[in-house]
Amino acid sequence: MKVFKFGITEVVVHINEELNKQHRENLSEQVNNLKGISSVLMSDQKPHLMRVSYDPQTISSQQVLEGVKNTGIHAQLAGWL
Repeated sequence: MKVFKFGITEVVVHINEELNKQHRENLSEQVNNLKGISSVLMSDQKPHLMRVSYDPQTISSQQVLEGVKNTGIHAQLAGWL
């Protein structure tokens, strides 16, 4: 896990598409490579949900969502943790 100076915030992103495991892993890796992202979690039990931990001093929840959408996925913010 990456370490940031400021507090970490978490957001849940709802993925509209049906993604297989490999596609979810690729998506997680792409989002995790965005500046300010600390971790990305997706589970086989809830494949439509992506939990993203990020540094709000570096990236906003809207930028997280745009990072997901820029991969060609249709998604929306589902909530904050």
